[in-house]
Amino acid sequence: QAGGRLVYNVYSARANLWRLPIPASGVADGSRAEALTTGSQVIEAMSVSRDGAWLVYGSNVNGRSDIFRMPAAGGPAERLTSEPWDEFAPSLSPDNAHVAYHSFRNGTRDLEVKPVGTPGPAVRVTDTRDAQESYPRWPPDGRHLAFVEQGASLRVLAMARRPDGRWGANTLLGRGQVPDWRADGGALYFSAFAPGAQAQWTEDA
Repeated sequence: QAGGRLVYNVYSARANLWRLPIPASGVADGSRAEALTTGSQVIEAMSVSRDGAWLVYGSNVNGRSDIFRMPAAGGPAERLTSEPWDEFAPSLSPDNAHVAYHSFRNGTRDLEVKPVGTPGPAVRVTDTRDAQESYPRWPPDGRHLAFVEQGASLRVLAMARRPDGRWGANTLLGRGQVPDWRADGGALYFSAFAPGAQAQWTEDA
């Protein structure tokens, strides 16, 4: 600070997507990782479509965090959302026709589902003021969503999509986080904090 000048550091975060081949045997070599995205952006969460064809992710490359998809093998990215609020942590439905994510449309995290490749507005499927819903995940049948709710505690919930397209009430599955479905949809895995907190999932919920 001598001479009336102040010296300081400026922090700039940057995070992109990379792909690493996994050999049939042996250990993966990190030096063989390939950058799928580049540039000054932060990508916080991504997921791979069930058929392995697409990556979906949230990126702030345009200022706010929007949802993008790109071919899993690499290629141009397509912007799926463009709103004056942030969206994060997308997940594609098994038929790749819809993307679910959490949005800050109302100032807290709520889940939305939006058509992909066809016109149509996003549908908000949760709307709470005292809790935050995030990280939705589809099972193989595309008829449900599992997600995390953060309120007084972290809970894993699920909801069913009815034949008319509307979403049903939430069902508590356990106290924990990071849910994901088994490939055949026969089980849901998540990290749990309280043994015995699991509840029975009913499709009509």
